[in-house]
Amino acid sequence: MTNGNSRYVIFIVLFCLFIAPSARADEFRIVPSVAAKDEYNSNIYVTPTDPRRDFITTLSPGIALVKRNERLDTGAQVRLDSRYYGENQDLNAIDQTYQGNLKYRPTPNFGLAADAGYFIDSRADRDLATTGLILSTLRRERVKSSLATDYQFSEVMALTMSYAYGKDTYERKVSDFQSHDVNIGLVRDFSKYFPAVKGMINFGYGSYDIGGFRTNSMMTTLGMSRNFNEIWSINVSGGARYTEAQFPVPRLQMVAPGVFQVVQDTQADDGWGWVAQGALNYTGERGNSSLTYTRDVRPASGYNATVEMNALAINLSYRFTHEFSFSLYGGYYTNKSGQLASSANSIDSQTFGITPRIRYEFSKDVAVDLSYDYINSENKVTNLQAERHLVSLLLTVQHAFFE
Repeated sequence: MTNGNSRYVIFIVLFCLFIAPSARADEFRIVPSVAAKDEYNSNIYVTPTDPRRDFITTLSPGIALVKRNERLDTGAQVRLDSRYYGENQDLNAIDQTYQGNLKYRPTPNFGLAADAGYFIDSRADRDLATTGLILSTLRRERVKSSLATDYQFSEVMALTMSYAYGKDTYERKVSDFQSHDVNIGLVRDFSKYFPAVKGMINFGYGSYDIGGFRTNSMMTTLGMSRNFNEIWSINVSGGARYTEAQFPVPRLQMVAPGVFQVVQDTQADDGWGWVAQGALNYTGERGNSSLTYTRDVRPASGYNATVEMNALAINLSYRFTHEFSFSLYGGYYTNKSGQLASSANSIDSQTFGITPRIRYEFSKDVAVDLSYDYINSENKVTNLQAERHLVSLLLTVQHAFFE
Protein backbone atom coordinates (compact mmCIF):
# COMPACT_ATOMS: atom_id res chain seq x y z
CA MET A 1 0.00 0.00 0.00
CA THR A 2 1.40 3.38 -0.95
CA ASN A 3 1.71 6.18 1.58
CA GLY A 4 -1.01 8.12 -0.24
CA ASN A 5 -3.38 5.19 0.03
CA SER A 6 -2.48 4.82 3.70
CA ARG A 7 -3.58 8.39 4.29
CA TYR A 8 -6.96 7.83 2.65
CA VAL A 9 -7.53 4.56 4.51
CA ILE A 10 -6.87 6.31 7.82
CA PHE A 11 -9.46 8.99 7.22
CA ILE A 12 -12.06 6.76 5.61
CA VAL A 13 -11.96 4.67 8.79
CA LEU A 14 -12.24 7.79 10.94
CA PHE A 15 -15.11 9.13 8.84
CA CYS A 16 -16.99 5.87 9.26
CA LEU A 17 -16.26 6.03 12.98
CA PHE A 18 -17.76 9.48 13.37
CA ILE A 19 -20.94 8.70 11.44
CA ALA A 20 -21.38 5.23 12.95
CA PRO A 21 -24.36 4.88 15.29
CA SER A 22 -23.45 4.94 18.95
CA ALA A 23 -24.74 6.00 22.31
CA ARG A 24 -25.52 9.67 22.68
CA ALA A 25 -22.20 11.53 22.84
CA ASP A 26 -21.48 13.56 25.97
CA GLU A 27 -19.18 15.75 23.91
CA PHE A 28 -18.81 16.49 20.22
CA ARG A 29 -16.74 19.36 18.85
CA ILE A 30 -15.48 20.58 15.50
CA VAL A 31 -12.61 23.02 15.93
CA PRO A 32 -11.32 24.85 12.85
CA SER A 33 -8.19 26.92 13.40
CA VAL A 34 -5.60 29.03 11.64
CA ALA A 35 -2.13 30.00 12.82
CA ALA A 36 0.43 32.45 11.47
CA LYS A 37 4.07 32.26 12.54
CA ASP A 38 7.00 34.54 11.69
CA GLU A 39 10.48 33.40 12.64
CA TYR A 40 14.11 34.36 12.27
CA ASN A 41 16.39 31.34 11.83
CA SER A 42 20.15 31.90 12.09
CA ASN A 43 21.07 28.51 10.57
CA ILE A 44 18.29 26.92 8.51
CA TYR A 45 20.36 23.82 7.64
CA VAL A 46 21.92 23.58 11.15
CA THR A 47 25.38 23.26 9.58
CA PRO A 48 28.73 23.84 11.33
CA THR A 49 30.10 26.03 8.50
CA ASP A 50 28.63 28.74 6.27
CA PRO A 51 25.26 29.00 8.05
CA ARG A 52 22.35 30.41 6.04
CA ARG A 53 20.07 32.88 7.79
CA ASP A 54 16.51 33.59 6.76
CA PHE A 55 13.11 34.91 7.78
CA ILE A 56 10.35 32.32 7.48
CA THR A 57 6.58 32.77 7.47
CA THR A 58 4.29 29.78 8.08
CA LEU A 59 0.52 29.76 7.63
CA SER A 60 -1.27 26.78 9.20
CA PRO A 61 -4.98 26.19 8.61
CA GLY A 62 -6.38 23.12 10.36
CA ILE A 63 -9.41 21.36 11.72
CA ALA A 64 -9.90 18.98 14.64
CA LEU A 65 -12.83 16.72 15.54
CA VAL A 66 -13.49 15.34 19.00
CA LYS A 67 -16.17 12.86 20.07
CA ARG A 68 -16.40 11.50 23.61
CA ASN A 69 -18.81 9.59 25.79
CA GLU A 70 -18.50 7.26 28.76
CA ARG A 71 -16.91 4.46 26.72
CA LEU A 72 -15.59 6.08 23.56
CA ASP A 73 -12.97 8.79 23.06
CA THR A 74 -12.07 9.61 19.45
CA GLY A 75 -10.40 12.44 17.63
CA ALA A 76 -9.01 13.45 14.25
CA GLN A 77 -6.86 16.35 13.11
CA VAL A 78 -5.78 17.76 9.75
CA ARG A 79 -3.27 20.61 9.46
CA LEU A 80 -1.36 22.14 6.55
CA ASP A 81 1.80 24.17 7.26
CA SER A 82 2.56 26.39 4.26
CA ARG A 83 6.13 27.64 4.76
CA TYR A 84 7.63 30.59 2.86
CA TYR A 85 11.32 31.62 3.03
CA GLY A 86 12.42 35.18 2.44
CA GLU A 87 15.62 34.36 0.53
CA ASN A 88 15.86 30.57 0.17
CA GLN A 89 12.63 30.25 -1.74
CA ASP A 90 13.60 26.84 -3.16
CA LEU A 91 12.82 25.51 0.35
CA ASN A 92 9.21 26.73 0.28
CA ALA A 93 6.99 23.76 1.10
CA ILE A 94 3.68 22.61 2.52
CA ASP A 95 4.07 20.22 5.45
CA GLN A 96 1.02 18.08 6.13
CA THR A 97 -0.37 16.39 9.24
CA TYR A 98 -3.21 13.85 9.29
CA GLN A 99 -3.88 12.15 12.63
CA GLY A 100 -6.59 10.07 14.23
CA ASN A 101 -6.99 8.32 17.57
CA LEU A 102 -9.51 6.09 19.29
CA LYS A 103 -9.98 4.82 22.83
CA TYR A 104 -12.77 2.41 23.63
CA ARG A 105 -13.57 0.72 26.93
CA PRO A 106 -16.37 -1.86 26.43
CA THR A 107 -16.12 -2.93 30.08
CA PRO A 108 -14.52 -1.33 33.16
CA ASN A 109 -11.77 -3.97 33.07
CA PHE A 110 -10.98 -4.00 29.34
CA GLY A 111 -9.79 -1.20 27.08
CA LEU A 112 -8.63 -0.71 23.51
CA ALA A 113 -6.67 2.15 21.96
CA ALA A 114 -5.52 2.89 18.42
CA ASP A 115 -3.95 5.78 16.58
CA ALA A 116 -2.72 6.46 13.07
CA GLY A 117 -0.95 9.32 11.40
CA TYR A 118 0.41 10.40 8.04
CA PHE A 119 2.93 13.23 7.86
CA ILE A 120 4.88 15.11 5.21
CA ASP A 121 7.78 17.34 6.32
CA SER A 122 11.06 18.73 5.05
CA ARG A 123 12.75 20.96 7.66
CA ALA A 124 16.30 20.08 8.69
CA ASP A 125 15.41 20.57 12.37
CA ARG A 126 12.17 18.54 12.30
CA ASP A 127 13.46 15.80 14.67
CA LEU A 128 15.68 17.86 16.96
CA ALA A 129 13.14 18.08 19.79
CA THR A 130 12.58 14.29 19.87
CA THR A 131 15.89 12.66 18.88
CA GLY A 132 18.53 15.40 18.81
CA LEU A 133 19.46 14.44 15.23
CA ILE A 134 19.84 16.90 12.34
CA LEU A 135 18.42 15.90 8.95
CA SER A 136 18.69 17.20 5.41
CA THR A 137 15.84 19.16 3.83
CA LEU A 138 14.72 16.17 1.76
CA ARG A 139 10.94 15.67 1.73
CA ARG A 140 9.89 12.84 4.07
CA GLU A 141 6.62 10.94 4.13
CA ARG A 142 5.98 9.26 7.48
CA VAL A 143 3.33 6.73 8.48
CA LYS A 144 2.84 5.91 12.17
CA SER A 145 0.22 3.67 13.75
CA SER A 146 -0.28 1.71 16.94
CA LEU A 147 -2.74 -0.61 18.64
CA ALA A 148 -2.87 -1.22 22.38
CA THR A 149 -5.02 -3.04 24.88
CA ASP A 150 -5.17 -3.40 28.65
CA TYR A 151 -7.01 -5.83 30.91
CA GLN A 152 -7.50 -5.53 34.67
CA PHE A 153 -7.44 -9.06 36.10
CA SER A 154 -8.10 -7.87 39.64
CA GLU A 155 -7.76 -4.82 41.82
CA VAL A 156 -3.99 -5.36 41.98
CA MET A 157 -3.00 -6.98 38.65
CA ALA A 158 -3.24 -5.68 35.06
CA LEU A 159 -1.92 -6.70 31.63
CA THR A 160 -0.91 -4.32 28.83
CA MET A 161 -0.06 -5.16 25.21
CA SER A 162 0.85 -2.91 22.30
CA TYR A 163 2.05 -2.97 18.70
CA ALA A 164 3.50 0.01 16.81
CA TYR A 165 4.38 0.37 13.15
CA GLY A 166 6.39 3.11 11.50
CA LYS A 167 7.58 3.85 7.98
CA ASP A 168 9.66 6.73 6.64
CA THR A 169 10.04 7.32 2.90
CA TYR A 170 12.41 10.01 1.67
CA GLU A 171 12.30 11.97 -1.55
CA ARG A 172 15.26 10.19 -3.14
CA LYS A 173 14.91 6.90 -1.26
CA VAL A 174 18.27 7.50 0.41
CA SER A 175 17.36 6.32 3.90
CA ASP A 176 13.90 4.76 4.03
CA PHE A 177 13.04 2.51 6.95
CA GLN A 178 10.28 0.40 8.48
CA SER A 179 9.88 -0.47 12.14
CA HIS A 180 7.78 -2.92 14.15
CA ASP A 181 7.62 -2.81 17.95
CA VAL A 182 5.72 -5.21 20.23
CA ASN A 183 5.47 -4.82 24.02
CA ILE A 184 3.80 -6.89 26.72
CA GLY A 185 3.70 -5.72 30.32
CA LEU A 186 2.36 -6.73 33.72
CA VAL A 187 1.51 -4.17 36.40
CA ARG A 188 1.15 -5.13 40.07
CA ASP A 189 -0.21 -2.81 42.75
CA PHE A 190 1.80 -3.11 45.98
CA SER A 191 -0.15 -0.48 47.93
CA LYS A 192 -1.06 -3.13 50.47
CA TYR A 193 2.61 -3.35 51.45
CA PHE A 194 4.06 0.00 50.30
CA PRO A 195 1.89 3.16 50.02
CA ALA A 196 1.02 4.14 46.41
CA VAL A 197 3.64 1.82 44.85
CA LYS A 198 3.21 -0.21 41.66
CA GLY A 199 5.65 -2.66 40.12
CA MET A 200 6.04 -3.39 36.40
CA ILE A 201 7.70 -5.99 34.21
CA ASN A 202 7.88 -5.52 30.45
CA PHE A 203 8.94 -7.67 27.49
CA GLY A 204 9.61 -6.03 24.15
CA TYR A 205 10.62 -6.93 20.60
CA GLY A 206 11.67 -4.56 17.85
CA SER A 207 12.44 -5.13 14.17
CA TYR A 208 13.95 -2.37 12.02
CA ASP A 209 14.67 -2.52 8.28
CA ILE A 210 16.80 0.47 7.33
CA GLY A 211 18.07 0.69 3.76
CA GLY A 212 19.09 -2.97 3.60
CA PHE A 213 20.30 -3.14 7.20
CA ARG A 214 18.08 -5.29 9.39
CA THR A 215 18.17 -5.08 13.17
CA ASN A 216 16.19 -7.21 15.62
CA SER A 217 16.20 -6.64 19.36
CA MET A 218 14.62 -8.16 22.45
CA MET A 219 14.25 -6.33 25.76
CA THR A 220 13.23 -7.07 29.34
CA THR A 221 12.78 -4.37 31.99
CA LEU A 222 11.68 -4.12 35.61
CA GLY A 223 10.26 -0.93 37.06
CA MET A 224 8.20 0.78 39.70
CA SER A 225 6.10 3.91 40.16
CA ARG A 226 5.07 5.81 43.25
CA ASN A 227 2.82 8.76 43.99
CA PHE A 228 4.36 10.50 46.99
CA ASN A 229 1.34 12.80 47.26
CA GLU A 230 -1.00 14.71 44.98
CA ILE A 231 1.90 16.84 43.74
CA TRP A 232 4.96 14.58 43.32
CA SER A 233 5.29 11.23 41.55
CA ILE A 234 8.10 9.11 40.13
CA ASN A 235 8.49 6.13 37.82
CA VAL A 236 11.68 4.28 36.88
CA SER A 237 12.50 1.15 34.91
CA GLY A 238 15.61 -0.54 33.60
CA GLY A 239 16.80 -3.76 32.07
CA ALA A 240 18.74 -5.48 29.31
CA ARG A 241 18.41 -5.51 25.53
CA TYR A 242 19.86 -8.07 23.13
CA THR A 243 20.39 -6.84 19.58
CA GLU A 244 21.37 -8.70 16.42
CA ALA A 245 22.06 -7.08 13.06
CA GLN A 246 22.41 -8.25 9.48
CA PHE A 247 24.01 -5.88 7.01
CA PRO A 248 25.57 -5.94 3.54
CA VAL A 249 29.36 -5.85 3.19
CA PRO A 250 30.83 -5.00 -0.24
CA ARG A 251 33.72 -7.04 -1.68
CA LEU A 252 35.47 -7.34 -5.02
CA GLN A 253 34.79 -10.45 -7.05
CA MET A 254 36.81 -11.39 -10.14
CA VAL A 255 34.50 -12.19 -13.06
CA ALA A 256 37.26 -12.50 -15.68
CA PRO A 257 41.04 -12.24 -15.66
CA GLY A 258 41.78 -8.68 -14.61
CA VAL A 259 38.05 -7.77 -14.40
CA PHE A 260 36.38 -7.25 -11.04
CA GLN A 261 32.94 -6.24 -9.87
CA VAL A 262 31.55 -5.22 -6.49
CA VAL A 263 29.20 -7.74 -4.89
CA GLN A 264 27.36 -7.62 -1.56
CA ASP A 265 27.83 -10.24 1.13
CA THR A 266 25.68 -10.43 4.25
CA GLN A 267 27.36 -10.21 7.64
CA ALA A 268 25.80 -10.65 11.07
CA ASP A 269 26.69 -9.30 14.49
CA ASP A 270 25.06 -9.19 17.91
CA GLY A 271 25.53 -7.64 21.30
CA TRP A 272 24.04 -6.82 24.71
CA GLY A 273 23.20 -3.42 26.11
CA TRP A 274 21.15 -1.78 28.82
CA VAL A 275 18.00 0.30 28.62
CA ALA A 276 16.42 2.63 31.15
CA GLN A 277 13.63 5.11 31.58
CA GLY A 278 12.67 7.41 34.43
CA ALA A 279 10.51 10.42 35.17
CA LEU A 280 10.04 12.75 38.14
CA ASN A 281 6.79 14.72 37.89
CA TYR A 282 5.38 17.72 39.72
CA THR A 283 1.77 18.86 39.38
CA GLY A 284 0.77 22.07 41.15
CA GLU A 285 -2.14 24.45 41.10
CA ARG A 286 -0.44 26.87 38.72
CA GLY A 287 2.45 24.94 37.28
CA ASN A 288 3.69 21.54 36.15
CA SER A 289 7.16 20.15 35.60
CA SER A 290 8.85 16.91 34.67
CA LEU A 291 12.39 15.59 34.47
CA THR A 292 12.79 12.53 32.23
CA TYR A 293 15.61 10.25 31.14
CA THR A 294 15.52 7.61 28.38
CA ARG A 295 18.13 5.19 27.07
CA ASP A 296 17.20 2.87 24.22
CA VAL A 297 18.15 1.47 20.82
CA ARG A 298 16.16 3.20 18.08
CA PRO A 299 16.19 3.64 14.30
CA ALA A 300 17.79 6.92 13.22
CA SER A 301 15.54 8.32 10.52
CA GLY A 302 17.55 9.73 7.62
CA TYR A 303 20.81 8.01 8.57
CA ASN A 304 20.55 4.33 7.51
CA ALA A 305 21.37 3.38 11.08
CA THR A 306 20.18 2.31 14.48
CA VAL A 307 21.59 4.22 17.42
CA GLU A 308 21.93 3.99 21.17
CA MET A 309 20.16 7.14 22.32
CA ASN A 310 20.38 8.85 25.70
CA ALA A 311 17.87 11.64 26.23
CA LEU A 312 17.60 13.89 29.30
CA ALA A 313 14.76 16.43 29.15
CA ILE A 314 13.10 18.94 31.44
CA ASN A 315 9.68 20.55 30.93
CA LEU A 316 8.38 23.45 33.04
CA SER A 317 5.16 25.42 32.76
CA TYR A 318 3.69 28.09 35.01
CA ARG A 319 0.55 30.22 34.70
CA PHE A 320 0.99 33.67 36.26
CA THR A 321 -2.56 34.78 35.48
CA HIS A 322 -5.50 33.35 33.58
CA GLU A 323 -4.16 34.97 30.40
CA PHE A 324 -0.37 34.92 30.87
CA SER A 325 1.83 31.81 31.13
CA PHE A 326 5.44 30.71 30.73
CA SER A 327 7.02 27.42 29.69
CA LEU A 328 10.55 26.10 29.34
CA TYR A 329 11.87 23.03 27.56
CA GLY A 330 15.45 21.80 27.76
CA GLY A 331 16.98 18.65 26.32
CA TYR A 332 20.34 16.92 26.07
CA TYR A 333 20.76 14.00 23.63
CA THR A 334 23.55 11.63 22.69
CA ASN A 335 23.29 9.32 19.67
CA LYS A 336 25.86 6.67 18.85
CA SER A 337 25.74 3.90 16.27
CA GLY A 338 27.25 1.52 18.80
CA GLN A 339 29.47 -1.51 18.47
CA LEU A 340 27.28 -3.33 15.98
CA ALA A 341 28.44 -2.64 12.43
CA SER A 342 24.86 -2.09 11.31
CA SER A 343 25.21 1.48 10.08
CA ALA A 344 26.01 2.85 6.66
CA ASN A 345 27.18 6.02 8.39
CA SER A 346 29.01 6.22 11.68
CA ILE A 347 27.04 8.32 14.16
CA ASP A 348 28.43 9.89 17.32
CA SER A 349 26.73 13.14 18.23
CA GLN A 350 25.55 15.15 21.21
CA THR A 351 22.93 17.88 21.09
CA PHE A 352 21.75 20.44 23.60
CA GLY A 353 18.63 22.56 23.16
CA ILE A 354 16.61 24.99 25.24
CA THR A 355 13.33 26.76 24.43
CA PRO A 356 11.73 29.37 26.72
CA ARG A 357 8.25 30.51 25.68
CA ILE A 358 5.74 33.09 26.89
CA ARG A 359 2.05 32.92 25.97
CA TYR A 360 -0.79 35.38 26.24
CA GLU A 361 -4.39 34.25 25.74
CA PHE A 362 -6.71 37.06 24.71
CA SER A 363 -9.58 34.58 25.01
CA LYS A 364 -10.08 30.83 24.84
CA ASP A 365 -9.95 31.15 21.04
CA VAL A 366 -7.10 33.63 20.44
CA ALA A 367 -3.53 33.35 21.73
CA VAL A 368 -0.05 34.64 20.89
CA ASP A 369 3.25 32.89 21.67
CA LEU A 370 6.76 34.38 21.68
CA SER A 371 9.61 31.86 21.89
CA TYR A 372 13.38 31.57 21.56
CA ASP A 373 15.00 28.30 20.58
CA TYR A 374 18.73 27.55 20.91
CA ILE A 375 20.41 24.42 19.57
CA ASN A 376 24.05 23.32 19.85
CA SER A 377 24.93 20.07 18.10
CA GLU A 378 28.40 18.48 18.05
CA ASN A 379 29.39 15.75 15.59
CA LYS A 380 32.17 13.83 17.36
CA VAL A 381 33.08 11.95 14.17
CA THR A 382 34.06 15.18 12.38
CA ASN A 383 34.74 17.25 15.54
CA LEU A 384 32.50 20.03 14.21
CA GLN A 385 29.79 21.98 16.03
CA ALA A 386 26.65 23.64 14.71
CA GLU A 387 24.65 26.36 16.46
CA ARG A 388 21.16 27.58 15.66
CA HIS A 389 19.21 30.52 17.13
CA LEU A 390 15.52 30.81 16.32
CA VAL A 391 13.09 33.52 17.43
CA SER A 392 9.42 33.09 16.54
CA LEU A 393 6.10 34.86 17.04
CA LEU A 394 2.97 32.73 16.66
CA LEU A 395 -0.67 33.87 16.50
CA THR A 396 -3.36 31.18 16.80
CA VAL A 397 -7.10 31.64 16.24
CA GLN A 398 -9.60 28.84 16.70
CA HIS A 399 -13.28 28.32 17.52
CA ALA A 400 -15.16 25.24 18.69
CA PHE A 401 -18.58 24.44 17.21
CA PHE A 402 -21.28 22.19 18.75
CA GLU A 403 -19.84 22.49 22.26
